[in-house]
Amino acid sequence: MFFNKAIGALALALALIGSTKAAPTLIERVTPCTANYRIAELNGVAPAFSDQTPGATAKFLQQLPLKPDAHLILYIDGAPGITVAPDASTVRDFALGVRQLFYKVYPTSSPASTDYGNGTTHTELEIITGVLHTIALPLNIHAGMNFNYDLADCQIKTIQGFLTIPSAVGGVPVNRQAVANELLAAGNAGL
Repeated sequence: MFFNKAIGALALALALIGSTKAAPTLIERVTPCTANYRIAELNGVAPAFSDQTPGATAKFLQQLPLKPDAHLILYIDGAPGITVAPDASTVRDFALGVRQLFYKVYPTSSPASTDYGNGTTHTELEIITGVLHTIALPLNIHAGMNFNYDLADCQIKTIQGFLTIPSAVGGVPVNRQAVANELLAAGNAGL
């Protein structure tokens, strides 16, 4: 009987110790919504979307602090915005789908990201695609990206992508609409 009570007390003590060790993780997630924090999140996009390790991009997307109703809006070649993902789950799925077309992503601005202090953090990226179905050459797509944060809870409300597709690669004309359609189809395949 004494032995069973001692084991029970030990199990309870270990459970309590284990739960107090988990508390710092919760505290770390409730950090102030600093510009440095927001910049670090956006600076993670290029490495995560370039990493060829299976699951690396998905891991990055899962840790993004998206509001449940966060949405992704794409502006392609100056056209009006298209909401391609209306909530956090579809933002992640769309991003994973379109990621399959990317070979490498790198920042083109220095510093890589700028925080405007109003909840918007911006970066300029170059996306090198693999060979697309619509063109037999790798293609560089320029993307301006905004992460728009709710400063009260430091979660992302919207992600905006401003994409510029080149009209030619190495003198070969590019059907920009076909490339845009392929990007959207790849993203939708992830949904």
